[in-house]
Amino acid sequence: MKSFLTTLVICFVLCAVFLFFGGALLIENIWGSAALVALLLAALISAYLAQETKIEELEARLKALEEKENPHGQAMTDSTESPSQLR
Repeated sequence: MKSFLTTLVICFVLCAVFLFFGGALLIENIWGSAALVALLLAALISAYLAQETKIEELEARLKALEEKENPHGQAMTDSTESPSQLR
């Protein structure tokens, strides 16, 4: 939640700066528009960062499973080969 709020504040500040320097001509309610855009951007960025964290965790689990399966440090060269063919 803390990272989401940090992302939300950063997006809100960037949107406010954009609206201050000319974006307000497009939209009449400056603060409401900035808050809406910041909320949408923060949600998208937070979802992206959550996916990145999950991918890193999965890569670590995959590496641990590969090391457990192949303790001699030999890398698998082809994903179609079974472990019995590698020995």
